[in-house]
Amino acid sequence: MPIADSARCRRKKMNNIASWVARHPQFSVAAVLSVTALMLFSIYSNGIATQFNEDSFQPDIEVVNTYREIGSNFTGQYTVEVLARAGDGNLLDRESLTDIFALEEVLLANATICSHLRNPQYPEGNIISLPTTLAATRIAAEATLQGRGEDWLLYHPYNITQMRRALLGQNITIHGSGGAVNLSFFYTPDNVQQSIRMLAMNPLGSQAIEYISRTLTTDFNASAQNLTAAGCVVLIFLDPETPDRLGLEKIIDAIVRDMQPQQVTFTTIGGDLINEEILAASNRSIQLLMPLAMLMIIVVLLIVYRTLSDTLISLLALAFSIIWMYGFGAALGFEFNPMTTAIPILLIGLGIDYGIHLTMRYREEGDREKQDRVRVTLATVGTALFIATLTTMVAFLSNLISPIKLLQEFGILCAFGILAAFVVMLLFVPAVQQLRRTPAKKDTGNRVIGRSKHLVNRVVAAGAVAGNTRPGMVIGVAVVVTLLAGGAALQLETRFDVDAFLPEDLEITQDLQYLIRNFEFMGGEASSSYILVRGEVTSPAFFAQLNQTMHRLTGTPGVLTIDSRPDVTSIATVMLTVALENGDSSFADLYFTYFDRSGLPKSATTSGDIAELYDWLYANREQMVTQVLHKNGTYDAALIDIATNTGGDKQATKDLYRDLRDDAGAFTDFQTSVTGDSMVTVLTEETLNRGQTNSLFITIITSFLILAVIFYLRDGSLMLGVITAIPIIFCVGWILAAMYLMGLALNVMTITISSLTVGLGVTYGIHVSHRFVEELEKRDIPRAACATVQSTGLSLFGAAATTIAGFGLLSFSLMPPLQQFGRITALTILFAFISAVFILPSFLVLWARRRQRGGDGEGDWRLGQKTSPCSPASENKK
Repeated sequence: MPIADSARCRRKKMNNIASWVARHPQFSVAAVLSVTALMLFSIYSNGIATQFNEDSFQPDIEVVNTYREIGSNFTGQYTVEVLARAGDGNLLDRESLTDIFALEEVLLANATICSHLRNPQYPEGNIISLPTTLAATRIAAEATLQGRGEDWLLYHPYNITQMRRALLGQNITIHGSGGAVNLSFFYTPDNVQQSIRMLAMNPLGSQAIEYISRTLTTDFNASAQNLTAAGCVVLIFLDPETPDRLGLEKIIDAIVRDMQPQQVTFTTIGGDLINEEILAASNRSIQLLMPLAMLMIIVVLLIVYRTLSDTLISLLALAFSIIWMYGFGAALGFEFNPMTTAIPILLIGLGIDYGIHLTMRYREEGDREKQDRVRVTLATVGTALFIATLTTMVAFLSNLISPIKLLQEFGILCAFGILAAFVVMLLFVPAVQQLRRTPAKKDTGNRVIGRSKHLVNRVVAAGAVAGNTRPGMVIGVAVVVTLLAGGAALQLETRFDVDAFLPEDLEITQDLQYLIRNFEFMGGEASSSYILVRGEVTSPAFFAQLNQTMHRLTGTPGVLTIDSRPDVTSIATVMLTVALENGDSSFADLYFTYFDRSGLPKSATTSGDIAELYDWLYANREQMVTQVLHKNGTYDAALIDIATNTGGDKQATKDLYRDLRDDAGAFTDFQTSVTGDSMVTVLTEETLNRGQTNSLFITIITSFLILAVIFYLRDGSLMLGVITAIPIIFCVGWILAAMYLMGLALNVMTITISSLTVGLGVTYGIHVSHRFVEELEKRDIPRAACATVQSTGLSLFGAAATTIAGFGLLSFSLMPPLQQFGRITALTILFAFISAVFILPSFLVLWARRRQRGGDGEGDWRLGQKTSPCSPASENKK
């Protein structure tokens, strides 16, 4: 069958659909308005939930799920830090430490804070800082020198005011069961630096010095001649079961802000406060970006359309599609977060393209009757938009394979938003144009616009000219550039850091960065790794296999040691520690009845005996034992907390994860899982990379299949669909290389950029290929190529400009990941436009020539014209 007849036959169904819409414009408008009302009701009844937390950014993988299980089933730490910085650069003096003590006294005087401390019975024990540590060691040293033992101090604790007075060398009175004891400070120095040096010289004080070092900035050196520290942190240990963490952190922050210290400045660093700041920044961003985006679109549309009525029609349709997206998300119970801030901007940039293509084609058919204009517009441009919508939705829905819930919801909302924009624009814009009393006139232009069009056409015609004369060279250059870009793209890094969503100019951001840069405990020098053991942990076999695991850990790289033994906290070390405590001997008697001094159960010890020990610990040391033992009716899980250090090296962290899994293999009768602080970050990054690769693969394959099938059904060519997608593959390499050259890394936002490049960028190629086949029915190959880029060039240029401007607005977002996402996506659209108008015509010309040589076409597709087929003179000869 001749190609023209074959194409017409295959388009019959699309023409029937277009004709039905053209005959029922009132129904089309009514349908759009009805669905919009339904979506508004969904928003009103369900509300739009906004939330931000780190869990939503983490993937559904074993190492993360185990980490969450540990946080849920074991008493972890809920800590709020107060950052204290010296005004003169050194807080190692009495005046600065007095300011810190004053803050601690006010905090402990607050009843709400005290009721939510980790150990409310002894409030002072829940605050750790340089002054409290120095004061406690001074009291202990002075009491020992005066004949009071440490066991006496253990059972007669002192309050925060006594600690402050002790640091200042003032007399204190400690009330005990044997009466009041007055303690004067004769033997220990008042000077802060001398106190630290004296502590460093005492072998028993080395542990205290190590702990002090972790609460001070890294400029502190205990062996230096002149001791300095620019800042310290006050660690407040709170109840992990606190229901309203944000409310509690706000109370602490209010107290901190009300303080008027003389020598230091205070800042509250709390996890929920940080999350609230990120969410607030997200809301401020959308409030800033939406008006800017709408203003930008209005200006662009007025320039492109030059009529207010057409501008308002497209804007109204765009508003409807955004409402549909929010209504759909509200109905599904999705929580909107900083990532979803980009979706309305994305819909503005992409959705308005549909309106531009439809309106411009409707104007192009100005010689026809209104109903016929709508039919032709929908039958031609509507088909291209349908294909573009499918491929774009595939790109977004490829995020469904991601193990990160937030990316899944982002993909679903974007895909539905694009579908909504397609449906609304297709039904609403042509229908309203048809119903207008004064029909939109055919675009005759004016002098300035005419010159602009001429300039754009001259630029885009270069792609057709090159395709007609040197198609092989064009493709060869594109391939070489892509290969070079691929080398740079392979060096692109992936980083996972939720705190990156904090605006850079916020005070809390700067303070958090100060913590990370200047404190060892925040900078990743040492961290905890965990082996979670599930099963009957009261069994004597559990302790035997735990002992085997300890032997395996001894030689594991990255595991820290103390006296050549792994630095590990487990139920075995907790029981032994409690048994060796001075004071109450009841547990020690019970423990050494069932266990020997090496920490292994004796041969006659039963599971019931071990359960008896666990019961005692739960009754008397609950806070301590619940960090390593879980009870759900029975004792069903135990935690091994391992101090590790991989120096921040990602490969070393992966190796440590593998080694610990091998070490945990000693538990042959139990189920084990391995996780850790650094492991969660590194393996999440690895999961993001793997997800990007899978998403890109799915998007490419699916897009190729969709284009091949649709172009075959419509135009009788599988190859046409394939070559339409090929140039956009080049863009993937270009954009990843551009990110590397710009010094950017893949993060939770930009990780989707490769699949989005295919999904968003291929739409430009679809319009070019679709129009090329249409022109081949009327012209030879060279003139068809020129007519294609000249007819679609202006629309593609306008669509690309609006989309680039829309995404470019994200660079004004308050959150760095959104800024990067906006800039990179805008660059993606630019690359897609370049590939569609300058590279794709070369593929299309070669495809058409091959079909001509195959003899399955008709018409005189002449080659070798004396005049340029893209020049007006050549066009007049057609």
